Amino acid sequence: MNEPVPNNTQGEPKRRYIWPWFLLAAILLGIALAILWMSFEIKRTKRNRELSSPHAHSGMFQGAGVRYLLAPSLSGHSADSVRAVLR
Repeated sequence: MNEPVPNNTQGEPKRRYIWPWFLLAAILLGIALAILWMSFEIKRTKRNRELSSPHAHSGMFQGAGVRYLLAPSLSGHSADSVRAVLR
């Protein structure tokens, strides 16, 4: 007949755990660092693509094993002869 009274009803505060907050902070820090790292990698990849693009190498384009001049007036070729090669 005399049932024991649970501890929570005696006025004691409920125990609060701290470790879930550390886990949440670690996860959020990991996500933030991953986003920051990927943004730097994207910038580096864009910079590498711009530096290795065909237009970055002295006005020459190399495609399908044939070199085309992009600036015919500078090389002495007429624009019509370059257009004929590009077709």
